[in-house]
Amino acid sequence: MVIKKNSKHLEHFGASILLALSLIFGTSVSQAQESCRYAFTKAGDESYGSIKKSFQHNTSYTVEVEAQSPVKDQCVLATCHLQGWASTLESDQLKRSGKLIEISTDHQALVHWLREASRAIESEKEINPIKIGLEADSQYSRSLSADIGIVPTSAWQPKIPLESGWLTRMERYVLNIVLRSRVALQATADPRKRKEIRSQAVGSLLKTFEDQVGAFP
Repeated sequence: MVIKKNSKHLEHFGASILLALSLIFGTSVSQAQESCRYAFTKAGDESYGSIKKSFQHNTSYTVEVEAQSPVKDQCVLATCHLQGWASTLESDQLKRSGKLIEISTDHQALVHWLREASRAIESEKEINPIKIGLEADSQYSRSLSADIGIVPTSAWQPKIPLESGWLTRMERYVLNIVLRSRVALQATADPRKRKEIRSQAVGSLLKTFEDQVGAFP
């Protein structure tokens, strides 16, 4: 990857991309997934920003960034922000040690999803379970590395390909468990029964995830 030193045009382009990524994560998982794909196609409209018409491409760059981690597919799990932070950590490690250690953002995204669904079950507040999902803003995505931890892809990968069809099915599984637990909780005020309902529902969530993608480390 190469960057032109002190380029106002590239600053404008970078700001436009950051704006696009910020817009993506204010929606549901499926919407964010589609927005992510759309933002990385040539069909993206002006609302995502653009390079100035006066910009003149020049291959004579003055700074070359050698320690750069590879670009990854970000669209299925809608993890644009998370991938950005992981890439920063990977690049820093590559600069320091000369060795690239790829971070499993699949692990972070799936654990985040599991935890959000578990919180919806355990919450005493009225919530909208339909909005449970993977979306997160830039700062929250950054905090996931410290909160959940970092797992290399060499140590853990999902046992099945995470494709859009699988994601749609998994969303249904998760929502069904959450909604059933909320209905059961509304039917009783007994603290012991409510605790049991929550415990069983969270256990079902974990089993569903691990049956699908494998046991989490």
